[in-house]
Amino acid sequence: NPLALGADLVLHSCTKYLNGHSDVVAGVVIAKDPDVVTELAWWANNIGVTGGAFDSYLLLRGLRTLVPRMELAQRNAQAIVKYLQTQPLVKKLYHPSLPENQGHEIAARQQKGFGAMLSFELDGDEHTLRRFLG
Repeated sequence: NPLALGADLVLHSCTKYLNGHSDVVAGVVIAKDPDVVTELAWWANNIGVTGGAFDSYLLLRGLRTLVPRMELAQRNAQAIVKYLQTQPLVKKLYHPSLPENQGHEIAARQQKGFGAMLSFELDGDEHTLRRFLG
C-alpha cells in the first residue's frame, strides 16, 4: 500500500496484472491529497483520457481474480528462483525473495509477497546462452 507507506502519488499499469487478460489498455493515478485528486480528475475529463464503460467492466472482471492470479504467479516465480539457484550457468539471480537481494529487507517489511518479476545473468557467452536455453 504505497500511500500508507508515504507515497503522494501511485501509478499503476492496469493492462497486465490488474486486468489479467491483456484485452484493455489502461492505467491509473492515485493521489493522497484530495485537492490533487480533484485536479487530476478535472484534467482527465477535459482532455479525454478517462476510460470507457466497457474498459471499466474489463478491469473489474480482471480484479475479481487478481489475488489468486498473483498468488500463483508468486509461487511460480519462487519455483523458478529455486530452480535457477541450482543451475551452474546462472551467475547472478535477482529476486526480492533472496536475502542477498538489495531490496530484500524492505520488500519483506512492506509487501505481502515478493512478486513474480525476476531476472538473472548467465556466466558465459552466446554459446552458453544457447546451451542454457536447450
